[in-house]
Amino acid sequence: MQFLLFILLGTLFFFEADSHAVACDSPAMKAAPLPLTTSIKVELDIFSGREAPTWSLSEKEEKMLLPMVGSLPITKPVEFKENLGYRGLIVKLPDPASSAIATLKVYNGIIRGETGNQIKFFTDTDRSVERLLVISAKPHLSLDLYNLLLNESGLSN
Repeated sequence: MQFLLFILLGTLFFFEADSHAVACDSPAMKAAPLPLTTSIKVELDIFSGREAPTWSLSEKEEKMLLPMVGSLPITKPVEFKENLGYRGLIVKLPDPASSAIATLKVYNGIIRGETGNQIKFFTDTDRSVERLLVISAKPHLSLDLYNLLLNESGLSN
């Protein structure tokens, strides 16, 4: 799954339609996925001066994430706030076939994707990617920290 997601993200950075990210019909996209060797890691960007909480997505969550990210429209670059408190979620997508890692910064309906020296921004209007990541955090965070995440992200409902 990570291999396909990494290929998809790489494709998003190098091929795009007018306003939507599209998958490529390249042979790499049709290749069978490599076995999972590392999982997709998520980091909660909420503390200053403390180590950020991190966790791995389950296989089910990874399978949900792939089509969500692949269907997002590309948007113009946006500056993320660097305030105190919740500043979003950072997703690290390793490519098991190489040492490359794609990174997504997910915050308030905008996703900044980076692989190598390529950067793209995507709109997640209903915040479905952020919501999936916040839900995935619940078993990995203390109740107090999870409630803080819900309140500061505005995803408590």
